[in-house]
Amino acid sequence: MSRTGDEDSCGMVLPATAEHFGYQEAKRNGQMKVLGGRETLEFDIEAGWLDTERAKELIAAKGLV
Repeated sequence: MSRTGDEDSCGMVLPATAEHFGYQEAKRNGQMKVLGGRETLEFDIEAGWLDTERAKELIAAKGLV
């Protein structure tokens, strides 16, 4: 997910090994996990939608602005 001044995107279950900045950037940032043979990794994702007003309320409540 990326929401910056010049980016606004979200992707889930993409056939990739890194975020939208690419493999080399993820590797530089220590974001890569290498799994051995027969090793597994599990993720839980919770997704939802907020209208603009509710999003602003939550942002303000968490002091993110």
